[in-house]
Amino acid sequence: MKFILMIILCASSLFSHTLLLNIVDNKDGSIQIEAAFNTGQTAAGALVKIESLYSGKILLEKRLPDESELKFIIPFEPYSVILDGGRGHRIVKNGPAPDGGFIKEAKMSISKQKRAFKSSNTLPVLWSSACIILLLILFFWIWNSHKLMTMLKNRT
Repeated sequence: MKFILMIILCASSLFSHTLLLNIVDNKDGSIQIEAAFNTGQTAAGALVKIESLYSGKILLEKRLPDESELKFIIPFEPYSVILDGGRGHRIVKNGPAPDGGFIKEAKMSISKQKRAFKSSNTLPVLWSSACIILLLILFFWIWNSHKLMTMLKNRT
């Protein structure tokens, strides 16, 4: 019974929330950024940065309002949208080009390319691995204890 309870408690910690970022091109020279957690909770207060891929400068830095949406004009140079929702919740996506295309060409370094594709799912993977290891330890501990108890009972 205790073993089943441990499995349920460890499994419930695996169902964490994930930050979602949606970038919508309004086709009028502006984009709209929408953010929320996959649990339905809003991402109000999360920090949004627009970073130039050409120069590395921060073009815009704002916190999401209560409705978790921001609208701004598309820059004329390649850019990425960085959404920072706190500890372990960071998403980086490249933004869409304006109607006429970008004026400046992106000269992205290899490190910037790696950063753009870096996964932000390391924390759930670490927690999952830790829970699995804990469950295996508990399983073998209970199994060996049961085996020893039956051996001791058979001796007497």
